[in-house]
Amino acid sequence: MKRNNLGKILFVLFLIVGAVLIIFAWSTGKIPHAHQAGEWETTIAPTCKLEGTSVKKCRLCDEEISSTTIPALGHSTGKWNITVEPTCTSVGERTNNCTACGETLSTEKVAMTDHISSGWETSIIANCTSDGLRKKTCKVCSQELVSEIIPKHPNTIHQNTVPATCINTGLSSGSYCPDCDTVFQEQTELPLVNHTWVTDAAVSATCVRDGLTQGLHCSVCLLVKVKQEVIPKVSHNFVEVSATSPTCTVTGNTTGTQCSMCKTYIVQPQTIPALGHEMDYSIGECTRCQYRLSDSEMCTITLREENPYSWESGAIRFEFEFNEEFKKAIISNPDSELMVTVSFYATHNEGWSLQDTYLTNLKTGGEKFIIIDGKSALNENKYIKFEKQFTISAKLLQQGKMYLVVDTPIIVVVSTYSVKNLTLKAVFADVVNN
Repeated sequence: MKRNNLGKILFVLFLIVGAVLIIFAWSTGKIPHAHQAGEWETTIAPTCKLEGTSVKKCRLCDEEISSTTIPALGHSTGKWNITVEPTCTSVGERTNNCTACGETLSTEKVAMTDHISSGWETSIIANCTSDGLRKKTCKVCSQELVSEIIPKHPNTIHQNTVPATCINTGLSSGSYCPDCDTVFQEQTELPLVNHTWVTDAAVSATCVRDGLTQGLHCSVCLLVKVKQEVIPKVSHNFVEVSATSPTCTVTGNTTGTQCSMCKTYIVQPQTIPALGHEMDYSIGECTRCQYRLSDSEMCTITLREENPYSWESGAIRFEFEFNEEFKKAIISNPDSELMVTVSFYATHNEGWSLQDTYLTNLKTGGEKFIIIDGKSALNENKYIKFEKQFTISAKLLQQGKMYLVVDTPIIVVVSTYSVKNLTLKAVFADVVNN
């Protein structure tokens, strides 16, 4: 029975103590729990020289759980600052301070500056009996920097040497003071010197001018010691200039008469024109000098534009003409055939078409060699190439010309068409085949 009462008493005491602890924890806000650590928080910030502190607290009760030390930051070096300006008489000073806390980290001397020199200033004026003095001083501190003596007789005049010549005496150098008439170095007379003789070269006489004998004169005073005598001019020396015969490519000349010295003609030779090649175009060789035409010279020719934009009968007509050598080749080979190639680029700034384009051997009429039958559209942004080859009898080219014709049944402005690199080549067909 007593044991049961004791147990009850202990149980009641346990409840009372637990209640007291709960009430105490509730009143203090510290209910027993497991801490939950938060982020590090800086409680004392570090400085250049002092350490700081960082702690972690419980997220539930804000109780400090742990702490750590933050190292001091250390000083940050800044720029040098002049604290005492240097002068030409005293050194200066400069310091380097921390950019964070302003503490002076180092101090050093700044060298003195150079003196600023004035110009020369005369302190004692020189005269004929005593020297003078001049000096330079510093403009800042007035310290004397340099001085020098001004010799007495400050207005002394120095007389230069006057050289003697072959016609005038000279003078030695001298000096004197004009203020007190003291002579320091007297000038003396220098005697005359010898003439400077120069040879005058002899000049040979020719058939167009007189000559001169050798002479002698002084180059200083121009005195003549040996006078030059005139040598009369001589007669012409006429010689015959031989005649030369002309060749196919080189001119000749007739007989003439010429002075061998002055090259003056008494009888002027007459030029004989070059003969020119006497070509046998059937073999492509000159009968006089055996000069041979190359295949390209004899059989190929690029025709030239004569009037690229002529308007006739509602057509654009390009006119070409063979050169004289090719005309001769055609006439000499009337039964031959030629390969004729026409090539050109065309455009139109409004994108129109070329109409019925053809070659013909006559300006009006003639046989047509069709290049474009109908219309061929042009591009206004770029050139289009047109090229065609024909076999043509040499008999049709006796006039030595060909024409490129573009028929146009409507009226257009000529400048709207643009043609470039327009060529026409003709070559004998047998040469092409070879």
